[in-house]
Amino acid sequence: MKKTIQSLFVLCLGLSVLTNACKISGKKGNAVEENITEASGSVKAIPMPNTLASGNSFPTPEATIQGWIKQSKVDNNELETNPNIIKHGWDIWAALTELTDQSYDGNNRLRRFETWYDDKEVTNATKAGTPLVNMKRTPSTPAMPRQISIHAPEIARNGFSATSFNKFDPSMAAYIVQNNLLKSAALNDSLALQSSKPNPGIVTLHLPTSAVSLKPVFSGNTIPEGATSVRIPVWTGPSPVGPKGGVNMTDTVTVTTNQADVNHSNKIYYIDDFIHVLDDQGAIHILTAMHVSTRETFRWTWQTFWWSLNPNSPQIPSSSGISNLRPNVILNDPAASRYAMAIAYNMVVPAQPKVGGSGEGQSSIYAYNPYLEAPFQHSTFSYQTTLAKYTYVNPNNDSGIHTNCMSCHGQASVPNGPAYIADQYVSRAYDGQFKGHLLTDFSWAIVQLQIK
Repeated sequence: MKKTIQSLFVLCLGLSVLTNACKISGKKGNAVEENITEASGSVKAIPMPNTLASGNSFPTPEATIQGWIKQSKVDNNELETNPNIIKHGWDIWAALTELTDQSYDGNNRLRRFETWYDDKEVTNATKAGTPLVNMKRTPSTPAMPRQISIHAPEIARNGFSATSFNKFDPSMAAYIVQNNLLKSAALNDSLALQSSKPNPGIVTLHLPTSAVSLKPVFSGNTIPEGATSVRIPVWTGPSPVGPKGGVNMTDTVTVTTNQADVNHSNKIYYIDDFIHVLDDQGAIHILTAMHVSTRETFRWTWQTFWWSLNPNSPQIPSSSGISNLRPNVILNDPAASRYAMAIAYNMVVPAQPKVGGSGEGQSSIYAYNPYLEAPFQHSTFSYQTTLAKYTYVNPNNDSGIHTNCMSCHGQASVPNGPAYIADQYVSRAYDGQFKGHLLTDFSWAIVQLQIK
């Protein structure tokens, strides 16, 4: 029998969150569960490794990554094909999902990214003016992602729901707290100071090159205490496209805690085929997706992962060319190996310069997460009408399945920064849409977590 791949985050709900206590015990079918009595400060946030699975260093030098980007090419589906870029994305996933020596109960080891700080911890440390290492660690509690609650609320009526939160590696979390980047007043003062100078140029934050930002996403459908299975939506490709441009998931799989019930022909999968978590009510939460970005380059690296029915030949926006480059350390992990990847380290192909480029006549490069952006409709990207005043806008890219993480996150700024866009080239020019704004270094999390 396989040993259960340890759960992602301990989720404490209700009063258990307020008291910092989370009690979980028992077994569900054949799946071994966590037995956590208290979320204490004993869990240390484990940084990224200095050496990745491929042997490349982390952070990988920007010059090296830029060399790969210059050789970026897309296939007929406008997906990345450069092997160095793809291998780097899998390197990041291998590091994030590696088991550490950290544990809440002394027995069940946590994956690296499970040990990182969430948005609540970073916000509380900022408010208290206290270093994160002095804060009492508390379990992460997910909520409906902003992308869905604002841009695609109707998908809940179609049987799909999701929960999520942000996670930051130790260096990014500490930098945010030490520099008060979540305090609106501090950012506004910085913007006013820089803007008052002659020819101020672009005004932006500069996070450390070691920074890593995550958005884990769970299915909103859980396996409650006393139950042994649940049906969750799964991605089977970018069709059919709805009349308003969004793609909703209509297929499902059953996730069971009873190994004897597994039947892949009937789409019944064992719980250990998923990274998963227990909450204090005994319910199992299943990781369906994760956005991942690293500050190794000026415009960050962008890779996004989701659970796949066929990880060896995944559906668009991934490919067999991408999955074939998974390293053995991932292939040997029954849960981590089930996740497909989409990746884009540039907005268009050929890659354009930071300032003064254009997307006109260039190929798109798509990288979106089926569990987050795919449902976005044409209306989500209405800002592109305004964007067209400053740069060329590809009219064919106006829905969730035509998006690119870098293009969208490049809009992140305060106050009241520009809205979401699909896959478009955007120049970091001061005389364009960013005049009067402070760019938050591609971080929507910093924008959304602002403390007034």
